[in-house]
Amino acid sequence: MSNLLKGVLAVLGVVSTLIGLFAFFTGNETLPELLGREEKVTIPSNTTAGTIICSGGLPIRLSVGSVAFVSNDSISIRANPGSGGTITDLENGASFDIIDGPRCKGSIAWWQTRANDGRTGWIAEYDNKDYLVSPN
Repeated sequence: MSNLLKGVLAVLGVVSTLIGLFAFFTGNETLPELLGREEKVTIPSNTTAGTIICSGGLPIRLSVGSVAFVSNDSISIRANPGSGGTITDLENGASFDIIDGPRCKGSIAWWQTRANDGRTGWIAEYDNKDYLVSPN
């Protein structure tokens, strides 16, 4: 085996060990979870609708404390931004309260919501090209 290949394998072993240790201490279990972590976004009080919050994403149109509705066929409320099981599905036209957010998962802005039946979870505002929900 060449020295270059041995070096590459050694580096990969160190990286794998570091990821494993990080996962152990943070409770994350998989590499995709580690690489796709959500990012809490602090929005300045003077931010207006139309501001791009998540790098590469669309401008946000929602805000905490507002009411929004599903403008797509349907949308899932998820346990976590970008992942987790589906808590419930909301059909086109269903309204919900925005109670926290946004969180960036990749380029997507996720908002914590409360459905009319009281269940809470996370909804994506858009899918990189189209808005899925709209402000009321």
